[in-house]
Amino acid sequence: MKNKAKLTPLIRTACENEKLIVFWGLSMIFRRVVVFFLVLATNQAFADGPAVDGVNGKLSVLAGQSAGSDASLVEGNITFPISHSFGAQLDGGQSRHQSINSNSIGGHFFWRDPESALFGITASRYQYGYATADQTIQRVGLEVEKYVSNITLSARIGNQKHNFSLPFWNQSDSSVYANLRGTWYANENLAFNVRVQHVATTSAGLDVEWLPGLNGMPGLSIVGLMSHNIQTTDNAGFLGVRYYFDTNKTLIKHHRTGDPEGSSLPYIAGLTCQDMGMTGNQPRCHLRSPQESPIPLPRLPAEWHTDFYRN
Repeated sequence: MKNKAKLTPLIRTACENEKLIVFWGLSMIFRRVVVFFLVLATNQAFADGPAVDGVNGKLSVLAGQSAGSDASLVEGNITFPISHSFGAQLDGGQSRHQSINSNSIGGHFFWRDPESALFGITASRYQYGYATADQTIQRVGLEVEKYVSNITLSARIGNQKHNFSLPFWNQSDSSVYANLRGTWYANENLAFNVRVQHVATTSAGLDVEWLPGLNGMPGLSIVGLMSHNIQTTDNAGFLGVRYYFDTNKTLIKHHRTGDPEGSSLPYIAGLTCQDMGMTGNQPRCHLRSPQESPIPLPRLPAEWHTDFYRN
């Protein structure tokens, strides 16, 4: 029994070191991919076309399930030109996962040539509340897109800061987030999108967007999203509509001369309890024990190590 007790810390340390090696290996791969995209994106010193062809806006309304619970999202985006080669976008979203409400805001500043590539910086903040705690996720990073005929290759990478807030205690931790995306346009109004997202866990997804060009509502598109987390096996699926207020465009033009992808969807469709620094499966995330936590936690009574979520 004494030997087993001595081995337990060594086994735990070995597991932690293995997780650290895997984490740095994945982050190195993502960083190299972003550098590759950056080289492609900066082949031209100046954009041939305008980064944004005027003030653009869109509104998305989605509903479905995430990790076996009902979820919904409303997001609005507005994009506007700064100069010929530079543009900016503001994002705002409101979501509900079972009975948990959350909101997000974000912004983008970018250089873009609609015939070649996009390179920019992004920042976002996501806030959600439980019965006993409020939590926020803040992200700052880079975004890159490369346009090759009817294919768009995209990458986002940066730092994620997660903050736990209890009535008697407040702590935070940081991690690397990364998102790779490839979009194929079957025609100018039908897009299929494959994506991979990594924070503490890795998830993969498939999205479809179709702009049918309806009479009276030419800016209305139909959107379907699916996501699967490889580690936790959680699934998410959403169906909804998106309306582009600059109506006289094809879908591929909306994506390349108007609004980049917003800040809200990656949170509700991709994050798991592990990505937020907790344990369990959504929506029932658990506070980590002091031994498991990536940040120093106080020695809480056993009854505090329960669900944050309450019906």
